[in-house]
Amino acid sequence: DGDTVRITGNIEETGETLVTLAGDKQVTVDLGGNTLTFNGTYESQTVGNGKAIDVQSGAQLTLQNGTIQMTGSPYHGIYVREGSSLTMKNMKVTSVDAGVFSAGSNTTVLLENCTMDTAYSAVYHNGSNAPTDITIRNSTLVSDTTGVYISNSLREEKQNLTIEGCTITGTTAVEIKHTNAVITDSILIGTVTPTGSGENGNGSCTEGYSLA
Repeated sequence: DGDTVRITGNIEETGETLVTLAGDKQVTVDLGGNTLTFNGTYESQTVGNGKAIDVQSGAQLTLQNGTIQMTGSPYHGIYVREGSSLTMKNMKVTSVDAGVFSAGSNTTVLLENCTMDTAYSAVYHNGSNAPTDITIRNSTLVSDTTGVYISNSLREEKQNLTIEGCTITGTTAVEIKHTNAVITDSILIGTVTPTGSGENGNGSCTEGYSLA
């Protein structure tokens, strides 16, 4: 608790999870310009598989000054669970699936000076749980689907989203549901022809919008 772990070289691993931080601990991982490569072995949609980073049980993790590459089948990507928090500073993240995946109540995510290039959403919050507090500052996010997706249910407390000084690109750049959002000094780019908003029981309802 309270320590900084300094990475002194590139690390490449294959498995279900590369890093897990659990419990009432606050830890910083300083990559020192190095790269963590995670070749996930996620086989089926079962929670517990395919997470490069797993922050759970009230832990507070800071990742800074390096690169995370997620290949194979990372699915959840960098996973933030109920009551836990993730801070990323000066990080580059690439993923063949999700980038940061938040699920559970009372999660907190802060991205500062980061670049993300992902196949699925760069930042995603599961709508079954609230509240969450997500802040993205001075970052560039590119996704092959919705760039930032913050979902919610009318049964839950509203989510909070802050975007400042960012460029976000996706089929829809930002989609929010039952969420309070403040977006300033940012560029939002929807990359496909708008199709209208349609019902979807799980996931994004739009394509082609800067903000939905």
